[in-house]
Amino acid sequence: MCGRKTLTKSKIDIANDFLIDSWDKSIDYDINFNIAPQQKHPVFIKYKNNIQVRLMKWGLVPEWVKDEKNPFYIINARQETLLNKLSFKNLLNVNRCLIPVDGYYEWKNNGKFKQPYYIYKENHQIFFLVGLWSTWRYKDFKIDTYTVITTKSDKNLSKIHKRMPVIQESSMMDWLDITNRYESYNFSSIKAKLKFYPVSNFVNSTMNNSSECIKEININFQDSLF
Repeated sequence: MCGRKTLTKSKIDIANDFLIDSWDKSIDYDINFNIAPQQKHPVFIKYKNNIQVRLMKWGLVPEWVKDEKNPFYIINARQETLLNKLSFKNLLNVNRCLIPVDGYYEWKNNGKFKQPYYIYKENHQIFFLVGLWSTWRYKDFKIDTYTVITTKSDKNLSKIHKRMPVIQESSMMDWLDITNRYESYNFSSIKAKLKFYPVSNFVNSTMNNSSECIKEININFQDSLF
C-alpha cells in the first residue's frame, strides 16, 4: 500500500540530479510534504527516446470509465495480478512510468489507533516508485493519470504494513524502456534499503503540508510495532 508520499526537492535539483531531457516549462510544481491521491505529481516517462517529465494526477483512471465528474481511480496496483487486470495489462509494455519521491508514509494498525510512519532512504535522497500511466479521455476532457505498483513488504517494512511500493533500484531505463518486455522484468530482485521512524497524526490531514509532517516523534517503539 502507498497512500501518501513526499517530494521536497526543487524542480532544478531534480532535473540536474537525473539529467532530464525534457521538463515542460508549463509544469506548475511545488515541493510537497504530504502528496495525496488525486493531487498532481511530476512523473518520469520515456518519450521519443528521451526521459520526459509530465505532471500527472495520482490515481489511474481506466479507459472504460465514463463519469467525468466522479471518475473511478486506482492509486495502487498489485504487482502479482497486473497481467490479470484489464486496467493494467494493456499498459505494461506501453505506458510505464517512474514516480520520484524522497519518502512515503504508512500507517501501522495498533488496534485502537493507526500510528503513521515516514519511510525514506538514507540522507533523504530521491528514489523512484515503479508505476503505470494512462491518458484518460472522455468527450472533450483529457488528463494524464498514474498508479503505483505495490508488492509484498520486505522483512524490515513488514513490521509496519504487509505491502510496499515497488522501488526502482537500477537504471531508470530498465523499467522505462518498453523494448524490455514486462515478462522479463524481475521484481523480486529489487531490494530497497529503506529507513523509517514514527511521525505525528499531523500528517493525517491532507490539508497539512509542511516539514512538520515528517518530524520524528518519540514513542514506545516496541509497543508500536508489535
